[in-house]
Amino acid sequence: MLMSINRIFEPKSKNALKNWLKQIDGIKQINDNNLYKAIDYLEDNQNDIENKLFKKRKDTNCKLYLYDITSTYFE
Repeated sequence: MLMSINRIFEPKSKNALKNWLKQIDGIKQINDNNLYKAIDYLEDNQNDIENKLFKKRKDTNCKLYLYDITSTYFE
C-alpha cells in the first residue's frame, strides 16, 4: 500500500523508494527482493488492475473520465 501511495504523492526510483519507506514508516530493514517482486507484480498486472478499477467506476452514471498522464515522458 505504501508503494502505491508513493507513486501518487512522491514518485521515486526503486532504490530511492527504500529510503522513502524508512522515512515514512520507520521500516529499518527492507527485503529488496520482496520490494522488487511487488513492484514487478504491479507493473505486470497494471492493465488488469486499471480495467477492474474502471469497471467499478463504470457502473456509476459518470459521463466523463479523466486519465492522468503527467508521469509519461519522452527522452
